[in-house]
Amino acid sequence: MSCNAQLFDMRWIGGYPDPSGDPHYGGNKTVFAPPLETQSVLQPHLMMISTGVAVMSDTNDSIFAYTNGWHLANQAHQPMLNGGGLNPSSVVDTSYGLHRANSQLFLPWPDHTGFFMLVHMAPDTTNVSGYIHSARIYFTVIDQALDAGLAGVVSKNNVILVEPLLTGGLSAVRHANGRDWWILTHGIDSNEFVSFILTPYGFDGPFYQSIGTVQIGSAPCASFSPSGDRLAYTGYQTGLDVYDFDRCTGI
Repeated sequence: MSCNAQLFDMRWIGGYPDPSGDPHYGGNKTVFAPPLETQSVLQPHLMMISTGVAVMSDTNDSIFAYTNGWHLANQAHQPMLNGGGLNPSSVVDTSYGLHRANSQLFLPWPDHTGFFMLVHMAPDTTNVSGYIHSARIYFTVIDQALDAGLAGVVSKNNVILVEPLLTGGLSAVRHANGRDWWILTHGIDSNEFVSFILTPYGFDGPFYQSIGTVQIGSAPCASFSPSGDRLAYTGYQTGLDVYDFDRCTGI
């Protein structure tokens, strides 16, 4: 069983650039080096980053792209070609980006060398309980060959699903076939998981399964174990559920 599914996000970008222009202010990079080492180093960058950050590492374990939920940056820490205007929503802060953790993730597109998918969601409406939630999931396609190898966006804000969903708790794990990816999210005010498979042909799904705690509120967190056979899911009002996960069936 391969454990490589979880190794594309071993570099985290954080912090804010100094408004006065000091490149040594704020920007940092946290490095998760197996098995237990964690390091935080200076990483000047231009992006204002709140809680909605996602980072993609390449096969050499170097940062390839990252986003704050509003725009994308490339490996040179410059704005990515055609990478602005993600997550069309009045809730997204055009300065600091998305204020929701676990709401976007990068995945390599199976059998498409040099192409990557950003799967993302943003709070954009309010339900009957008064909680802000997402009404849709998007995907954005990135081509590493564009802009002299610094990458660029070829298609963005493509809608995968229109449905009331919790904003956050978005997670992914490698399919047992070693090629495809399972992507999981969750309905609001329900115990229903919603999943998709990313294949060489695009996204299959949605698939639904009702199990566990009814999730209310917003901004849940989800994480797969390194081997991909456990899923931890927690909401700030609902506590922690730990599930077995079958990477063959998505159940």
